[in-house]
Amino acid sequence: MTTESVSVGAYRTLSDLIPRRQKNAIKRGIAFGRRLVPATPRLAPSFMIIGAQKAGTTSLFKYLMWHGAYLRPLLKDIYFFDRDFDRGLPWYLSFFPAHSAAEEHAARLGGPVVTGEGATHYLLHPWAPERMRSLFPEMRIVVLLRDPVRRAVSHYYHNVRMGTEPMADPLQAFEAEESRIAADARRMAEDPHFYSDDVMRYSYLGRGRYAEQLARWFACFPREQILVQFSERFYGEPDQSFREICRFIGIAERSLPAYPPEGAGGGKKPSDAALAYARDHFRPHNVALRALLGTDPGWAS
Repeated sequence: MTTESVSVGAYRTLSDLIPRRQKNAIKRGIAFGRRLVPATPRLAPSFMIIGAQKAGTTSLFKYLMWHGAYLRPLLKDIYFFDRDFDRGLPWYLSFFPAHSAAEEHAARLGGPVVTGEGATHYLLHPWAPERMRSLFPEMRIVVLLRDPVRRAVSHYYHNVRMGTEPMADPLQAFEAEESRIAADARRMAEDPHFYSDDVMRYSYLGRGRYAEQLARWFACFPREQILVQFSERFYGEPDQSFREICRFIGIAERSLPAYPPEGAGGGKKPSDAALAYARDHFRPHNVALRALLGTDPGWAS
């Protein structure tokens, strides 16, 4: 059965039957098994969705799978360019489809096929841009940016649902962020071998300082290799946005029958104080982003 023959609804039903942790453990086992057998040429990623977290990357990843010309890796987030870079390129490529399978799929499809990762941690990580350029200088990079206030709140409630956030209110978490992760963040920036789960988990405000993150990527890749879309437009005009992304990563423009949002978990309404704190924090960073991109995202914050 091909990707194209599976309906959107059927895929969602089958996929949801297995808990994510179990699925990921199985897929890591498959990659391990691939590394035990003689080397098989594998399709290298030609594009990367690098973030931002809670900005629509999971939805985009699913839309690409339903397109038909995208061959996904075993895992959406492989954590290679941030956490596991020392494992080496053969380890990384073991998660991607065989080159022969890609050629067969392209022949059936009658057009090019691509593979790539959807890794929301890469946008923030200080070493990811240089590492990616060192191995894949032609990489096409897709960035989704969401109103940073809404993104931070969504991130906080995601951690609450996951059981990793003990603080009872987003304002407390925002105010504690500097003391929580500043030391590890500085060490990550200085030591390429150090990785901090806390920095990635509790960077509610840090992940929304988009200008400083994009500046690192623009320093490593030509602007024409980086497509920045705003999540509000991505969800408001999904067909037009998706076709633009398809064109950018080199597959046929194609409309899907529907664009259901993924990963849209609910949460309590944050306090006015939490929202005001986040708006004040992001105000100068949003100004810097407008100057960097030359466009106004139109965010209420």
